[in-house]
Amino acid sequence: MAVFDWSSRFETGIEPADEHHKKLVGMLNDLGDLMLAPQQNREDLQCLFSALFDYARQHFDDEEQLMADYGLDSRHTDAHRKEHAEFVHELELMTQTHSADPHSDFEILYRYLVSWFSFHILGTDHAMARQILRIRSGISAEAALEQELSSSGQGRPALQDALFDLYEAVTAQNRQLHARNKVLENQVSVHCQALETANNKLFEEQQILQAINQQLEQVQTQILKSEKMASIGQLAASVAHEINNPIGFVNSNLGTLKIYLERLFDVLGAYACIEKLIPPGTELAALQSAKQTAELNFLQRDVVDLLTESREGLERVKTIVQDLKDFSRTAEAEWRETDLNHDLDCTLNVIWNEIKFKANIVKDYGDIPRINCIASQISQVFMNLIINASHAIEDFGTITLRTQRQNNLVMVEVTDTGKGMPLEVQSRIFEPFFTTKPAGKGTGLGLSLSYDIIQKHGGHIEVSSAPGEGTSFKVWLPLERKSEPQ
Repeated sequence: MAVFDWSSRFETGIEPADEHHKKLVGMLNDLGDLMLAPQQNREDLQCLFSALFDYARQHFDDEEQLMADYGLDSRHTDAHRKEHAEFVHELELMTQTHSADPHSDFEILYRYLVSWFSFHILGTDHAMARQILRIRSGISAEAALEQELSSSGQGRPALQDALFDLYEAVTAQNRQLHARNKVLENQVSVHCQALETANNKLFEEQQILQAINQQLEQVQTQILKSEKMASIGQLAASVAHEINNPIGFVNSNLGTLKIYLERLFDVLGAYACIEKLIPPGTELAALQSAKQTAELNFLQRDVVDLLTESREGLERVKTIVQDLKDFSRTAEAEWRETDLNHDLDCTLNVIWNEIKFKANIVKDYGDIPRINCIASQISQVFMNLIINASHAIEDFGTITLRTQRQNNLVMVEVTDTGKGMPLEVQSRIFEPFFTTKPAGKGTGLGLSLSYDIIQKHGGHIEVSSAPGEGTSFKVWLPLERKSEPQ
């Protein structure tokens, strides 16, 4: 509780001196707080003495240098220095003298500092400041002192005594208030403890309820995700089936068209032979002009290329449709033997449009056996890992897909040259709803669902990453069926 509040009444107008005086006011208030504490110890007192010695050394040196710089009258400077020396001497005596009750030592120091503040700072220091201001206005140091002495009446010491008594009375009243506050604090503390106990119990119940809600939310999210994937799979299979029909007759028509064109080219070849028998004249010139205008030779070459490119494009569409059908087996929650290398290729074809502008794909497939799994769910894991790898690459990089067998396990590794992850992120990436992507860019469920799928297949996922060095995910799956994903 502050006894002194700094105000303009304490200011001398000399900025360095005022800054030092503010520090002394702060120390006085600190001492007042220590006196109001339930117990006092000598360590606090020694710390305060040390701070006071530091204050006196710096403040007195600055003040005496200030008086020398302005050339104050020696009568004032000598008396001023003497008061400084007496202050240091009194502090030294108090550090060497201890009473049985530490509180008494605090009282003695407090009374002395209040007295010093009242008589020296409000008296001597303000007199020094007024003389400096007069010297600044152009009068001599001797005249400045004479004016100060003539303006100092008998009322100033009495006023300072009254101020000292006032501070003493305020301090006593503050102690009474402090005692009353302690009683109130004790009463409040009892009520607060009871309230805290009730709040802790309520908090524990809220934590339990929150945990149950989180588990329920995770289950609901996984169910919705599974239902969504099932719907997408059924839609994709239906679309693939519908696309297959027109692809079939377009492919058949292209084959027939090729046969027709070959026959037509044979007829044109026969016409070319007869053309040589036509004598020069108007009819031959008209025929050659028509052939040149139609660019017949170019058309014969280009139409073959067009048919070849069209059939290659159809084959590409057929491959994509077949991969889409393979990938969309979400509704088939059945265990069966699966070629993981083939599943990786199918998944890559389905998401290729999202990957091709972000990374080159390097395939390092090993000679791995077919494993027993639910292929649609494993393909979902591959899709999540490959898409995450492309998102981790800021400009353009490389994604490496690697497979190999180790004992009774098959390993599928997805490695990227992206920005990598710190350890604190790696420790949380499999948590539901955790994501490092901007708001609206990710749900934080992809890796969580992937982790659950692999665990339910009896496998596990390993992650290795470092900032600026890319990330590697290794999926380990057993050759033999361990358990069924639910």
